[in-house]
Amino acid sequence: MELHEGRTYKVVGYSAKIDPNFQQRMTASGIKAGVVFQVLRRTEQDNPLEVRIQTRRITMTELLADLERSLIVEAVI
Repeated sequence: MELHEGRTYKVVGYSAKIDPNFQQRMTASGIKAGVVFQVLRRTEQDNPLEVRIQTRRITMTELLADLERSLIVEAVI
């Protein structure tokens, strides 16, 4: 799913094909099943991505395409 600036998403899980090291990094940064996050900023080059998880801001330097392929999310209305 494409992540859009200003939208809020809930992490449902990870893709079955995700690299275990990448999943571990995402979990360590707070991106895990059940977490709700808001996309604050997304650059034209799709890197980096700034998100808010509760009261924390996280800048993710992973390629956005990898994030979008690896995360299973649903939009929160």
